[in-house]
Amino acid sequence: MPRYVITSDFRHIRLLDLHEQNRVEFPLTDFGTNADRLAFLAGYGVRSFGTDAQEAASIKAARIMAGLYELLARHLRRARHTLV
Repeated sequence: MPRYVITSDFRHIRLLDLHEQNRVEFPLTDFGTNADRLAFLAGYGVRSFGTDAQEAASIKAARIMAGLYELLARHLRRARHTLV
């Protein structure tokens, strides 16, 4: 059974996701703002890599690492200025 069914009357596009039991419909004139909904046609898709708690922990860790990087970069810039 296919996951997606796409229909159109050349004025509207309707996308049915049979796995998620989800339906989206939009006017063809709004295709540009909804093109990402059809990204699966090009092989793109949303992937799940863990629980919501794991995702939140990953985001928190990434922010901590970004802060550490910025602190080190700032410190190294100051150190270079004092050496020159």
